[in-house]
Parts: sequence; structure tokens; C-alpha cells
Amino acid sequence: MVVLVPGNPVPRAARSTAAVRVFALAAAALLCLLSWKPVLGQVNDSPVTFDIPAQLLSSALNSWAVQAGSQVFFEQTPVAGKTSPPVSGSMPAKQALSALLAHSNLEFAQNADGAFLVRRTARAKAVPVARHLESTSVAQALATADSGPRSARDAEGPWEWRLRGDYVDPRNSSDALNLPSIPASVVPQDGTRTDGAWSAELGLEYYFSSHWSSELALNWPHKHDLTLRNSNYANGLAGDFKLMPNFLTFKYNLNPDGTFRPYVGAGVNVTSIYDVNAGPFSLSKTLAGPAAQAGFDLRLGEHWMLNADVKWARLRPAVAFNDTLVGRMNVDPLIYGIGIGYRFGGSPAPAPVAAPAPAAVIAPPPPPDSDGDGVPDSRDKCPNTPAGVQVDADGCPLDSDHDGVPDYLDKCPGTPPHLKVDGDGCEIEEMVLRGVNFKTNSAELTPDSAETLDGVVAVLKQRLDTKAEIHGYTDARGPDAYNVKLSERRAASVVEYLVIHGIARDTLSAKGFGKANPLASNDTADGRAQNRRVTVAFARPVRR
Repeated sequence: MVVLVPGNPVPRAARSTAAVRVFALAAAALLCLLSWKPVLGQVNDSPVTFDIPAQLLSSALNSWAVQAGSQVFFEQTPVAGKTSPPVSGSMPAKQALSALLAHSNLEFAQNADGAFLVRRTARAKAVPVARHLESTSVAQALATADSGPRSARDAEGPWEWRLRGDYVDPRNSSDALNLPSIPASVVPQDGTRTDGAWSAELGLEYYFSSHWSSELALNWPHKHDLTLRNSNYANGLAGDFKLMPNFLTFKYNLNPDGTFRPYVGAGVNVTSIYDVNAGPFSLSKTLAGPAAQAGFDLRLGEHWMLNADVKWARLRPAVAFNDTLVGRMNVDPLIYGIGIGYRFGGSPAPAPVAAPAPAAVIAPPPPPDSDGDGVPDSRDKCPNTPAGVQVDADGCPLDSDHDGVPDYLDKCPGTPPHLKVDGDGCEIEEMVLRGVNFKTNSAELTPDSAETLDGVVAVLKQRLDTKAEIHGYTDARGPDAYNVKLSERRAASVVEYLVIHGIARDTLSAKGFGKANPLASNDTADGRAQNRRVTVAFARPVRR
């Protein structure tokens, strides 16, 4: 006779899976942050300033190695007799090396240690590698170059052991169970449940290639409670059982040669259920179903890894009551794991061999430069330039104002064009200010005069130790006395403009000459326009 015990279900000591999930996600995030460091073996591609003249290729390669701060290996026979083009300027080291080999039947590769190895191209006739080498270590380095950079599978091996600590987190849904008891009772849908548990896991992985691998993961058996909720039979803890899920997955590794190595996988799970201690209830003994996997390895050092992993298994055991099938549990657990791994079976890379020290290059003597101005005699158009004088590309002294007097002799720099000058570069005629105009019968400057007067300001600021006299002139129309006064006022207006724009007043003076000293005939409008003018005359030459 079955005894029914009424009341609410009393689960075993509460085990919060939410806390475990938060812990697992936090650990995974921390590991991702820790993994963001440069990948081992990366090469700095920042530009380097090269200056390699055309020469024998062997010498050029040695110069490249010194200037690039890198190592280069090459056989003597393939490079013998070859010359390299000149390479100069700022560029990445690989670009400079490509330029040196551009017109040869040679190419270069880079090994895992960052060293460069020069070899024949695939189209060139093969030569036994070690025949012309001076040491076995260089032969090994060149042999490594022929296969390119070594992968993790070559360097660290194709096998990896892992030891993980797992937390098995069941989904906990189930069919409704109709129990053939007396009286009859029902366990409602999702009323058959089990708790989470910790376990140990041992994994063995084999890498078919750098990206593809397969892992066999075996779990240590772990005990789970079997709980019935909201039923008239055994309301609460019904008993316990042991669970051992095992996995065989095929994986794709996204970054197999990096420090951070994420992966995804899919496969099957084979799960054993035994030691069921739940009275009249029993569960399936062995189940098989699909599985999925995701995680990452974090490279800690040579061969050693830190691993974080999550797996899913489809696990739906049948539930029997006194050997009568009454429904199924939907366990479908997520298994969170963290542990360590060891990669083994690889071989170490050959030790790099430093390039031989570059041979001393004797620079050719510089071309003769008799006057020491930096321009060789062969293209110096002005030989015997005095020492310290600045010269142009032809070796001639600079003449900044183009007045025909070199700067080092010019006592009046900044002379406007088209003015006659003396041997000291100073004007021997007044500087007529074309474009300086006034309103009719007025000393008020027109706005378009500013451009010309600003040029006068620039010239005077180069001649701070000289005095300038502003002269005003009119045409012949009108009384002489009126014209003299008008020309004086116009000259004074120009002086005021120059003072306002930074020229010292004590270096300027104004004088009006009326209709005196005409430049052209006053009988024509064009002649009268030329005679109405303002000029600048310098009182003495400038001393530099």
C-alpha cells in the first residue's frame, strides 16, 4: 500500500544557478580583457629611413639589416654578382627589402621569430639548400623559410590535454507524469526537476590542421537530486542519481596561431545515468544526442593554455514508475568549464642566425669645390665666391631684390623692380609711386592707393636706418602757388599713411614741387597724368 504524504515540496539546500552563471560570464569577460595583447611574433611595420646606394646585392642586404634593425639570412651563390638599385627615403622594412630584390630572381620570407630569409623564387632552378652555406644553423633557417612562418600545430604540436572544472546547469523542464499509484496521482508538466552540480572533466584534442580539430571530453560522475513538485506522491525530494555526460565534438579554431584563440564546435554527447536511488522511479541508463560547444584558449607561455568553455547537450531521459514509462525529463544542460591545457608534440624553431657584419664601404671622395660654397666646380657659374656668402644652385651669390647687386654688397635691400641703382644697390632716381591717386583738387587719398603704399611700407621696414623724402608734383594747370601748396599737402598725406602703418615719423619728410620737373608734356591728358605723381627719394644709403 502506498502512503501519500500531503504538503508543499521541500527542496534540498537551495543551490542558486544564477550566481554560478554570473561567475562564469564574469570570468569569461575578464579572460577576454586579459587576452588583448599583441600576438607573439608580430613585426613592427612602421616606416624606417633608409639610405642604401646602388652596390653589390650582398652588401646592400647587410646595409638593410643594420638600418632596419632586423636579421636577414641568404646564400652567397644566388646573390653573387648581382647589384641592387639605390633605396632611400622613409618606408616599411618589407617595402625596402622588396625594392632591393625587385630586379632579381630572389624573394624573401619571414619566420616566426621575425627574421627575414632571402631565397630563390619558385620559378628559379632549385639548388640544394645546404650546399653553399657556411653553417648548419643557417641551412636550418633557410629550410624553415621555404615553408613560411611556422604554425602553432608545427611549433606547439597537434595534441592538447585539458583539465577543466565544470558546472552542470540543467534546463529543468519535463512532461507531466501520470503515476499508476493507488490512489492515482499526477506530477504536472515541468514538475520533475534536478539540481546543478560540479564535476571534473578531462579532454583530449587533436588538430588535423591549424583551424580544424576534434576533442573527446570525459566527465567524472556527479550526483544530482530528483525532485517532484506539486504532486500527491513523494511531494518533494524523491531521491538522487549519478550523471556522466561525455562529448565528441569537431571544432573550428578562429585564431589558431594567436595568443587569444576562440573556437566553436558541434558533435554528439553520450551520457550515462546510473545509481538511481529514487524508490519506484527509474531513469534511462544511456542516452545519445547532439551537442554544441564554444570557448577559447589563452596562451600563457610555451605549450600552456588557460581555457574557458561552455557546452550544450540534448539530454532527455525516460522516467519509469515501477518499470512503467510515465514520461520524460528535459535536462538539456549547459556545462560551464574553466581549466588549463597543455599542447604537446611539436618541435622548436631553429635558432636564428645573425647576418654577417656589413663590410666597410669606402665612400668616393667628394667632387672639388674650390670656393667652399657647397656647389662643385663642375657646375659653379660663379667661382671664387667669398667665404660665408649664401649662394644659389649655380653657386652665384643671392640677389633677393634682383637689382643686379648681390645681397652681401647691396646697401639698399628691397629695391623695387625697374629702378636704376648704383654700385651699392641704391636708387639713383626717385621711386615713382604708380597707383597713388587723390580726389580732384584734394589731398585725400583714394581707396585704391592702399595697395601701392603698403608696398612702400614693406620697403621702408627693410631700411630702418635711412631717411626718406616724399615729393609731390602736379601738372601745369592752375596757379603756381596753388599747385605748390596742393603738392605739399598730398606729400604730407602719404607721410601720414606711412606713419600710421608703422614707419617712424622722424625718418620721413614731405615736400611739394608743384608743376616742376615734368616727366611728360602738359599739352596732353596722358602727359598731365604722368606729371601728377608722388615719389620717394632716399637721403642716404642703407648700411647692413
